[in-house]
Amino acid sequence: MAIGDSLTEGLGDDRFHWDRRHAGWADRLAAIVHESNGRQGESLAYANLAVRSRRLEHVMSTQLDHALALSPDLVTVMAGGNNLWRNDIDWTSLRRVYRDGLSRLRDSGATVLVANSINPVHVRAFASGRGRAARLTEMIEGVAAEMDCGVIDLFRLSLLHDVRSWARDRVHFGHGAHSYVANHAAELLGLTDRILMPENEMLAHARHTASDWLLWMTNDVAPFFTRVARGTTAGDNVVAKRPQLSSLEGHPWSIVFEDHTPAVRPVWTAADETVLSETLAVAS
Repeated sequence: MAIGDSLTEGLGDDRFHWDRRHAGWADRLAAIVHESNGRQGESLAYANLAVRSRRLEHVMSTQLDHALALSPDLVTVMAGGNNLWRNDIDWTSLRRVYRDGLSRLRDSGATVLVANSINPVHVRAFASGRGRAARLTEMIEGVAAEMDCGVIDLFRLSLLHDVRSWARDRVHFGHGAHSYVANHAAELLGLTDRILMPENEMLAHARHTASDWLLWMTNDVAPFFTRVARGTTAGDNVVAKRPQLSSLEGHPWSIVFEDHTPAVRPVWTAADETVLSETLAVAS
């Protein structure tokens, strides 16, 4: 079971617009679990309740209620990104909502895997959100530790500090990053299956040309501010793509099994350490 916003829905994945039901990191992770279960003679039923533009409060109430009604064994939670750009965040209330939600999931007996916040250092225009992202990460990690939940570490993932890892809109993972995050989540779950990633899947597109920036402003930035002015969101009238548990037979990904699969932790560099330290300093 996956709950969350647009990242979990699968936006940014190259295949999203023509195959929404098989797109994004959470669907890839479900495919990994499906293959792992299959070798043990067990089946997998999967639902993805994530919808773009949803804030953490919605995810931890409406989506969580739906999830619990389906009695899941494993739940992933990636939420909070749509809260980052608000200047009036009530951190005490947000932590209470998040903690109550995780507590309900854990009380149900489900294994829970959460993701912390992205660190928006890949685009200079997003600098105003870095301190809030660090604070959101601190909150999520603190609550996850209390609830004994695993954490997918997006905040410190070096790969996501490079704009080329992102889709054209710069706010959603590119298809390579979706695969990478799925593989990282599989490692946290103790699985040895991995999505097979061609060498050219990572950092495949340029993001620094003047024409690319112009297209971004025209196709993504301007429509966003138009929606803000109108009081609408990209998620209005959008429903979950997999609202009920269903099979992943026939999924499109190539999955490899290795008894000794190398860890998929990112390469950590001195530059990353500097970025993290500066960001946390802003948050404090």
